[in-house]
Parts: sequence; C-alpha cells; structure tokens
Amino acid sequence: MPIDSCLFHHELGWASGADGTWTRDFEFAPSSVLCTAHLSCYYNNPDSAADAGIMLYRTRDPKTGIDILHFIGTNPEPGQTPAFYDDNVDSVTFYLYVYDENAGDVPMFAMALFNIFFWGS
Repeated sequence: MPIDSCLFHHELGWASGADGTWTRDFEFAPSSVLCTAHLSCYYNNPDSAADAGIMLYRTRDPKTGIDILHFIGTNPEPGQTPAFYDDNVDSVTFYLYVYDENAGDVPMFAMALFNIFFWGS
C-alpha cells in the first residue's frame, strides 16, 4: 500500500557534566503506521553518549475502542535503529537521551529525527 502522509520531527538535546532526556508524544486518529527514530547529528566528547528511539506506542481495538499500550523500552541495542509498524496506532512516544560525564567547556550535542509514515487512510 502506498504511503499517504508522513510526519518528520527533529529534537535537539545537549548535556554538560550530566545527562538529559527528552520525550515527544504524537497523537493522531487510529492509523496504519511505520515509525522510525535515529540520531541525525552527534557531537561527541570524551565520556559522552547519545541514544534515540521509541519508548512506547498505543493501539486502539477497532471493535471495542479499548487502548492497548506497547512498551518498546528506552535502551535499544547499540547499532539498532528502533522502528516498528502496526495497525490502529493512535499515539507514539519517542525519546532522545544525551549523557556527558566530562564537565568540560564544550557540552555534548545530539539531534534525533523521528518519523511517522501513514498508509491506508
């Protein structure tokens, strides 16, 4: 089935001698979706790291209207690009985590790109 529409969102995070976590929620009418998250920019300092992914998504049963949460987690395997596809999805929560143990003059920066592709609407 062809993709009907899409949503692209970038999230910028930074840390200096600490860590930071940003989450972004998207809600929409129940749809068939493909979602991906990845780091699109990364400025590395010694003793620093960044991670982007999908924390959870919600589906709605078309017969009962009951919502079901699907927890994906916040620590995907290194080198994996977190992604999922499912039907009747009505909410997705993405995250960006930035960690910098080195409290130097230059903070650690990272940018994530969150994508939602819709089809069959």
